[in-house]
Amino acid sequence: MAEVPIGCYLSGGLDSSLVTGILSGFIKNLNAYSLEFEHTTYNELKIAEESANTFNANFFPISINSRDFAHYFENMIFHSETITNNANSVAMYLLSREVQKSGVKVVLTGSGSDEIFGGYRHFIRDNLSYSFTDDNHQKQHYLQILEKNLSPVSIGFLGGENLADFNNNQIANILGFMPSWMT
Repeated sequence: MAEVPIGCYLSGGLDSSLVTGILSGFIKNLNAYSLEFEHTTYNELKIAEESANTFNANFFPISINSRDFAHYFENMIFHSETITNNANSVAMYLLSREVQKSGVKVVLTGSGSDEIFGGYRHFIRDNLSYSFTDDNHQKQHYLQILEKNLSPVSIGFLGGENLADFNNNQIANILGFMPSWMT
């Protein structure tokens, strides 16, 4: 299939599991890489491992914690050559760094589907905010349902109690300001 090692990012979600399943039909000894978060609210490692086992993929969990986000933020920006608007960029930087160390040269992901189909809470919130411009009561009703029923994973890596562990001062010192999505 390729002249270099191929792997996949596996979060345990539908999109990355689908990619892993398809790849496993073509690649023997497929390596699947997944992030493990210290906060159980955001950690989907168990689901990712079940998906890897289902498709007979070699499973490689990579543990990261809140301190890693602050410590590697500057490196992520340097290597990305862009500013970011969420902590996922740091997590993907750390994941990619570990994959590179393993010798895998090509990685397929399920990334982009949630952005296209509105799978994350903030995308749905934005859609609702613009869809019901004339009926604020109905919009508020749907926003309340959204907040009550969506998975906490869709909040983002730095939501809720996780913010207390994040070194905001280090990020503010590096950037010279604090991005609003991190406050």
